[in-house]
Formats: sequence, structure tokens, C-alpha cells
Amino acid sequence: ARFIQLLHQNDTKGFGTLHFLDAMIVALSRSLFGLTESEAACVSILLFETWKLISKWRYDDSIFASEVEGKPGSFMVFKEEGGECLRALSRVEFETLYNKWHAAIGATCLGCLKSSEYMHLRNCLVVLTRMVVVYPTRPRFANKLIKALEPLQEESNSLADIRASAQAYNMQLIKARDDGVWKEEDAATIKARVARGEAAAAERHKKAEEQMAEIQRD
Repeated sequence: ARFIQLLHQNDTKGFGTLHFLDAMIVALSRSLFGLTESEAACVSILLFETWKLISKWRYDDSIFASEVEGKPGSFMVFKEEGGECLRALSRVEFETLYNKWHAAIGATCLGCLKSSEYMHLRNCLVVLTRMVVVYPTRPRFANKLIKALEPLQEESNSLADIRASAQAYNMQLIKARDDGVWKEEDAATIKARVARGEAAAAERHKKAEEQMAEIQRD
């Protein structure tokens, strides 16, 4: 991952960074169905280091302008009238490409989490746990993840390690949301969630005071 970033930073002629990432991310996301746990751990490091970078490009216009826009690595082949054309991606086109990558990993992860195969579940949780501080960034998919994790956390799940991993990842995912990793979550949703949290905290405080008063009376 660092070597690819170095090639990009050095404006290596003939090396299409975005073209390479497009092929790599799609291929790696599909590979989760056929990896060993050790291989999944290595893939998770590669995806984490890669996503940390492309997430900055996606959500910071100034970084995209200075590190990607017009650079040799930003060129990709497009099919246009008259044949294929090699040109640099625009900001809007990169957002579309980022959404494609996000969806590619997401579709595979949801498939793994709903699978009955142990290794599918294990590999997916290994990768997602490693990436939780940078992925997912899109709340619609993140909420689908939370939903898919629910049956894995139930006591009826006979796979104790999967249950524990799912519970741990779910907690990390919620923390990531509260820390602002879900970049595309709108302000109204955040405000409503904070209000619900404050109301719940106030209710717990009230109950604690009532219990203390009852203890003192006894």
C-alpha cells in the first residue's frame, strides 16, 4: 500500500494510480469468500492503508486538488464516442468511483455476514474490524451493517468467537459513527441522535436518583 502511494506521490509516468486501485479494490473485496484467516488479516491491512488515503481524497477538496487532480496517477481510460480516451478524472468522477469502491466492499461484506460458512463470517469481521476507523463512511450502508450484525450477536448463535467478534465490532462501529467516521451523515440525523442520547442519559440519571432516595428512606 505504501509503495503504491510512493509511486503516486512521485508522479510516476505511465502508472495509473486510480486505474490500479479500481482493479485492486474490486478484486480484493471479492476475494473475502476464499481466504484463510491469515490472508484476510493481510488484506485488511492493505485495504485499511489504502482506504485511509482515498477517504482523504474523497472528503477533502484541497487534498484532492493538491494530490490527485491532473496528476499522472489520476488518468483513466474512458469509453467515449469514437473509441477509448485516456484522461484525468474530475472531482465529481472520483466521487462516483469512490462510491463504486465503497459499494464493492459493502456488497461482499453483507454477503459474508449473511453466509452460513464460518470462514466467510470470520474473514469479514477481521477486515471490517481493521478498517472501522476509516470505513464505512456512508451511513446508509453502515446501518445495513448494523442490521446484519444483529443475528450474529444473539445468544442463540452457537459460534461463540463469531458472536464475541460481532459484538465487539458493533460497538466499534457505533463509536466510529459518533466520532464522525460516517462522513456523509446529515446534520439533522446527528442532532436527533444526540438529542435521544441526552434524553436517555437524563432518564437514567433520574432513575438513579430515585433509587438512591428509596435506599436512604429504607
